[in-house]
Amino acid sequence: MAEELERICCNCNQFISDLDDFESEFGICLRDDVFDEHLDEVFGNSSFSSCRDLFEERKFDGFRQACADFEEIEYVEDEELEEESELNYEELDKLTEVYRTQDVDDIAKYLYAEEEYKDKAISLLLYLMNYRNENAFKAMMDYYKSLPSVESIDDVHFRLKILECLYRFNPNESCSSELIEMLVDELYKMQSNNTTRQLFSSILKFLSSSNCELDMITDKLAWLLDNRKFSPKMKQNILSVTQEHKDRELREALFRERHSR
Repeated sequence: MAEELERICCNCNQFISDLDDFESEFGICLRDDVFDEHLDEVFGNSSFSSCRDLFEERKFDGFRQACADFEEIEYVEDEELEEESELNYEELDKLTEVYRTQDVDDIAKYLYAEEEYKDKAISLLLYLMNYRNENAFKAMMDYYKSLPSVESIDDVHFRLKILECLYRFNPNESCSSELIEMLVDELYKMQSNNTTRQLFSSILKFLSSSNCELDMITDKLAWLLDNRKFSPKMKQNILSVTQEHKDRELREALFRERHSR
């Protein structure tokens, strides 16, 4: 018989943590109805990225004493899990390879159809990207490039949803030049205002990451600043991307020198 768990929130079926914040032991209660409209995305992505501010406002320590509605979480015993698992490692590898190499032409054509079919096509392609499917990545890149200019906050949120998946697609341990070119082109075309601020910040943050090569970033951002006029603050934000890369290279060089002695 399984040992009864302590009546604390993190042992309750209604407690859920953010995947990116899991080790902190903080989370929210599913009975908190302010999250109802976000739960589909939360469960789909194991993340509260779609309502981050709300999560930060309502999260609490999972080790606090549970309320009267406590429902003890159920864990599957190792023996039960072993009995239920019928997929061996070889079969799993084969299935993963099928998803990784699957042709997506029949799915991608619906990206340009009615809204209902477009949403389903996007979901399928983003799912296949989790298996490093380069065909899905290319289809989503082409679709992103075809989007009209950003005009509303909904446009921003829609782009961020796609970009977060494109950012994670990293089959060769470095960002593709095509993705960097697309992001710089987005910065070039997009109006800089309060509506687009979150999208600007997201793109600059990614371009600052170690996934992007310094030489490529330097050339592309130099082109951007030569061909478009930005406010002094935005120009400084763009220049700080290159500086972040240079600072990182300097830190890594100093680390290698220190440890080679």
